[in-house]
Amino acid sequence: MTNKLNKKYFFINLQGISIGYYDERFGRVMNRMGQTHSENSLFHNNPVNRFIPRILTFLERHIGMRRTVLLLTVACLWEWSAAAVFVRPCGEDLSALTYRDIMVGKEYPLLVYADANDLWSGSLFIEDTYRDLGSLHGRDKDPNSRDWAGSHLDAAGLDAQVIAWNDSAMSGFDFYNDVTKRRPGHWFIVDYRADKPGTCKVDFYQHPVSWTLPDPNQSIIFENIANRDLNLSDVVNFQDFGLFSQYWLCQDCTEPSWCNGADMDQNGQVGIEDVVLFAEYWLWGTPNWQRAPQIIAGEPNLVYAIRDANDVPEITMFVGTSNTLYLTQEADGEQTNIFSLEVNISDPNYGMIDNTEIDPNNPAGGTAHILISPRDPWFDYYGPGYKQTEGIYMLGVSLWEPIADGALASFVYTATQPGDVILSVMHENIYPARLESILIHQILPPTPVSSASAAETVELLEEIYDSSEELQASVPEQEWNSFIDSVTGTDDPNQL
Repeated sequence: MTNKLNKKYFFINLQGISIGYYDERFGRVMNRMGQTHSENSLFHNNPVNRFIPRILTFLERHIGMRRTVLLLTVACLWEWSAAAVFVRPCGEDLSALTYRDIMVGKEYPLLVYADANDLWSGSLFIEDTYRDLGSLHGRDKDPNSRDWAGSHLDAAGLDAQVIAWNDSAMSGFDFYNDVTKRRPGHWFIVDYRADKPGTCKVDFYQHPVSWTLPDPNQSIIFENIANRDLNLSDVVNFQDFGLFSQYWLCQDCTEPSWCNGADMDQNGQVGIEDVVLFAEYWLWGTPNWQRAPQIIAGEPNLVYAIRDANDVPEITMFVGTSNTLYLTQEADGEQTNIFSLEVNISDPNYGMIDNTEIDPNNPAGGTAHILISPRDPWFDYYGPGYKQTEGIYMLGVSLWEPIADGALASFVYTATQPGDVILSVMHENIYPARLESILIHQILPPTPVSSASAAETVELLEEIYDSSEELQASVPEQEWNSFIDSVTGTDDPNQL
């Protein structure tokens, strides 16, 4: 522990009976009720207690040890007992919490438990750096003492104590189990509350160990995230969605409400990014909800690609023609409920994308079309790309069922100049994915041929066939005639 966190204790046991502990905050020995020796005559009259602070002060000044383990033999044995004690974040049923993403405003218990019955003391603290992000809260404070009676559990013993502490360096709680009547099990419990988005650290100290190992003995990291439970019902469902939708596309969200929580990324507006964040925790709080697994490394199973109707990654187009292209998904076992994709053109001078929504009542209108089914149409979005305005951005959501593999959406691309163009797909980092582009070879359309030149071409090809015995042996005459017809009459650049 750093010098500013100069608050440590140890129990003093005289012939196996605890008579108190030394508290560096007050520079004096305290009894089990938190009274100084001057507040309790029996405690004060013990001659040993009067020497403990003096010895510790001497060691601190002359040896430089702020945290000192003092073992004294004064016609008796002085001892320190250290239990095997642990702490874990958990749910209300005290089962281990499998994730650390905590919605702002929510509280989760921190359970201190032991597999031994030794005399023990320890602490949970949040340092000043993190205090605006999260806080610790005791349970059921005793109005007649400093003890938070609801925060020490039966196994800690009847006379266990939980004492709050707050100063300029940190805030939290100190824990002391019963001197004689304690057993293995759940000892103490306090609640962690996420107060603001950000990364918050809670430090756990075991006083015997904290003097001999780097402090703290354990740190618990919480990632405080924006609240999705907008109606505070402990479930994220359509009621929250209804509240969220009231602020859709608002541009004037400010702290502290951030449009009553709808502006989840707190950028001042409610837009696509907030839809993505909201959908990520859809049905949170229901019995079957599970946090989506976090993929750390390795090749993603999920693939987003741009393809034509024949599902190929490379095509040829005549300049001046248009083609319907598709955004496709291949999940390979991954479950996705949302896609948020943008298509960009390698050089907008060579082609254009129609990024307007299709209108069934107006065939001359837009052509962009979201194809997933079933889906929640309220989330549908079409428009210019964010990275490239000449591109297209499309969003689709299926809250109730995973999105099936295949075409997610379609749009129309038009080639405007000869040359090679790459259409690339980009996506919000909702699910790790492999992204595959499409290569388009854009060529000038063939010059229309006159009837005379067409006849000459046919005559030439027929002459080639008639004069080549090798060609006749390998290609039937009927197949060659079909080839002649395709050469003189094709309008498909991919057949040239």
